[in-house]
Amino acid sequence: MRLLRRALMMALVAGAALGAGKGGGGRRPGGGGGAAGTAAVTVTPTQAGPGQITFATASSAFFDRGSADGLAVGTALNVTRGGKSVGKCNTTTVADHWATCVGEGLRPGDRLSVIRTGPDVLPPAPAAPPSLDELRRRGQALEAKEIPLVDFDANAGGISAGRRVSVALSHTTWGNLASGNGPFQVQRLDVGLYDFQLYQGLHASADLSVLTFSSRPDNHQSPLGGTGSVALVVRQAELSFRAPGIPFVGAVGRTNTRYTPGLLVLDGAQAGYRSARDDFEAGAYGGLLPQPYTLTPSPRRWTAGAYLMARAAKGKGQDSSLFQVEAHLGYAVRAAAVSTTPDVGARLELGVALYAWLTRSFDAHLDLQLGMLSSQAPGLVDGARLDVGWRPSDRFRLFLNGRYQGQVNSEVLELGATVPGQRAIHAELGATYELTQALWVGLNAGTAIDLTSALSQTHVGPDVTFPSLFGRVGGLSLGYQEELGWLRGRSGWLQLNFTPVNRLRVFVRGSWFQQQLVDESAGVAQHEAGASLSADWAINRYLWVRLSGLFRSQLASSNPGPATPSGGSVMGQIGGQL
Repeated sequence: MRLLRRALMMALVAGAALGAGKGGGGRRPGGGGGAAGTAAVTVTPTQAGPGQITFATASSAFFDRGSADGLAVGTALNVTRGGKSVGKCNTTTVADHWATCVGEGLRPGDRLSVIRTGPDVLPPAPAAPPSLDELRRRGQALEAKEIPLVDFDANAGGISAGRRVSVALSHTTWGNLASGNGPFQVQRLDVGLYDFQLYQGLHASADLSVLTFSSRPDNHQSPLGGTGSVALVVRQAELSFRAPGIPFVGAVGRTNTRYTPGLLVLDGAQAGYRSARDDFEAGAYGGLLPQPYTLTPSPRRWTAGAYLMARAAKGKGQDSSLFQVEAHLGYAVRAAAVSTTPDVGARLELGVALYAWLTRSFDAHLDLQLGMLSSQAPGLVDGARLDVGWRPSDRFRLFLNGRYQGQVNSEVLELGATVPGQRAIHAELGATYELTQALWVGLNAGTAIDLTSALSQTHVGPDVTFPSLFGRVGGLSLGYQEELGWLRGRSGWLQLNFTPVNRLRVFVRGSWFQQQLVDESAGVAQHEAGASLSADWAINRYLWVRLSGLFRSQLASSNPGPATPSGGSVMGQIGGQL
């Protein structure tokens, strides 16, 4: 019976609070509370002065005062009727403006000794929302606002302040399920100090890694050493000066050179002069060129030259356009990095980069590398790259990129390359259209031509993406590629991306591959299925775990002899960062 009474009182509190939320000076009491309840009576409670009971049962009552009037659970209140005391009521539950109490002989209309000194003060009504014309005007003003240009600095690590100290320690285990070689195990310490200000424009930057190989196959081909060895890789260790209002800039040490397309790092110095508006900079550089495979200093490799940068901007906001040119001309001596790589010798090198952003709908980037006097590529072009992006509407995006390599010694262009490249042309085209926010369709195509062997390969096919198929958790995408050229075939894939909980990202991909039997592909024609899984879990800001696996299995083969065994690889990585 006590539980029934308590449930009834809670229902009465909720019902009366709902009635109070609908406003009005009066209140409508609830119905009878049972056999012992009093008759329902309409009562108009006072807005100021003593409180009054609006509903009552045989042993409890509901009244119009609460915590806003200083009332608390357990408060004993005097009850009067017609100006005479009829007993007391002990408060049991309290809301902002309503409460219940327990007592004998209580009736609707009885007064309680809880004084409200004034009427309820309601919060001011919210201001009316701006009109559509006003919202458009504000949007146009925001889009037209000029955004100051900020130089991109890859060393800033994506931190907007441009200053970061990072220390990370990790362990990686990798194993090939179809091979007796392995497992591969490496412990790695990464230390980064990015654009750290020492004193009024003087900054220090460092980026290095220490690797130890506790287990490694004997037939590994990396130049960083074998099992039990320790390798130090220094990507940057420089002091630089760049301060607002001062036109002179410079850097010394193992520095990542600025505005020198094709020249990435040197052990030396770079110094220049820049304009007050920071839209022009010119200067000189010089120093040793590190070995591209191990980044160790090399006295047999050096360069010196001049550089410049100029930019021009027009318009404001989304209608603005920006043009920028970067170039360097230098004399370089490049000895062979390894025995399998030919000497480039001594020569003149010219690197030019052009960038254009035309409003928010178009951008284009061109990088051109020329080499003269020694080890000349056809047409003097060591390499070139073009990237174009076009967005005619918010829903449609198109990109195009092309790459040409005319110098067989790829380390001239790509620092850190592990094998020499071949003379080749690559081109890719992609388009994406958002039918809705939940459905994107696309088309991807590409081609590659090896200029040494004259072999070519082309692929083309559609893809479909459901970015929010699983709500905020993740999405799904699938695609198909038809492959033409010296190796005919086709492939399909299905991909899932999940973020089931914060800090955990899961990627799952299933694929199918079919190599058609033609004269050029004899020995490799087959059907194959593959699956891959990767998970990245940032346990907290200091500790993370990464797991990945790849599995491949032959479904059918047109080749004589035994079937290719199934295989795969797994990798586990755990690390911490300060």
